[in-house]
Amino acid sequence: MGEFAINFIFLILTLALAVLGAAVGAWLQQRSWKYQNWEKLRSDRTRAALATVEQASEMVDKRLYRQRRFLWAIRRGSPVEIETERQEYRSALFQWMDNLGRTKAELWVSFDKWTAMSFETQIHDRLARNGRRIELALRTGHGTNLTDEERDLDRLGRSSYEFMHRLLERIQREEINGLEGRNELSYRNWDNLSSGFLLARLFGLVA
Repeated sequence: MGEFAINFIFLILTLALAVLGAAVGAWLQQRSWKYQNWEKLRSDRTRAALATVEQASEMVDKRLYRQRRFLWAIRRGSPVEIETERQEYRSALFQWMDNLGRTKAELWVSFDKWTAMSFETQIHDRLARNGRRIELALRTGHGTNLTDEERDLDRLGRSSYEFMHRLLERIQREEINGLEGRNELSYRNWDNLSSGFLLARLFGLVA
């Protein structure tokens, strides 16, 4: 084989390696861009879910607090105190109703339909029933005790705390809309996996 042929082969190999290197570089760059996109989505979804849970928690805390104070005022029987706390309770109730639809929609978007429905049935409906009983006691004049209603509010406080805590745990595990299966080893999810995660998985450092 002549010197020209050898030089030609080296030239072809050099060009092939250059093309291969450019292709690999472009692929790595595209993969990095997709991963960065995924991380931004992850951050945005997590932030939105946290904001939704915080808003729902604040709503519940305020409603429970004002409902309890209204109940205590009725029990003490001071007309001035009853009227003051009734107005505060009404204000909290109006704010609750103004935000209920949006809160349920955001829970649906961040989590799922059943989470939004559970917020309504397990928290909203029970608070509403309790509030109606308290107001009935005020109208009928049988408000000296209200022990059952107060115990119900205590149970509601605990159950609403547990509800919010479960949502925070789901956020921590990234079990929210758009992030399920983030580390799934599959062809369709391949571009979402970082090189670091793949190496860690290869050496058994992550499950």
